[in-house]
Amino acid sequence: MNDNIYIPLLAQYNGFSECLLLDYWSENFCRTFVLLIDSIWDASGKMRSNLDIIEPISLVFEQCRLINVSNSLPQEIFDHPFTWGLNEFSIIKVQSVDAGFFEFRVLWEHDRKIEIICKSLHLRPTPLTVEMKEKYHEFLG
Repeated sequence: MNDNIYIPLLAQYNGFSECLLLDYWSENFCRTFVLLIDSIWDASGKMRSNLDIIEPISLVFEQCRLINVSNSLPQEIFDHPFTWGLNEFSIIKVQSVDAGFFEFRVLWEHDRKIEIICKSLHLRPTPLTVEMKEKYHEFLG
């Protein structure tokens, strides 16, 4: 029996494969970790038709026990920090660990990854603000 309640959520969005990481931060004294992404998938699992528009969504990981960001980055990321190919991650994977905790791994095609061990994940709708438009203007064309 599979007790991983997050597999259907990730499957609904195709594991967030090929989505763009816009930003990340911690909240609540590092007990909460947030990934701000531009998902290419809608809630029905279909690719959005308006990929030229950023539609941010926050993945909110709560009751975090471990947050590990491994930034083994190629030189290009320093030369051009916001390019589609370097901030586009491959997939988010999840597995159950112990005592109701889950390990989420955000994986790239190169040696970069984010690992989070936490009790829960939920999606938080995140409207595109003026500040985001200014910060991520390179993606808006």
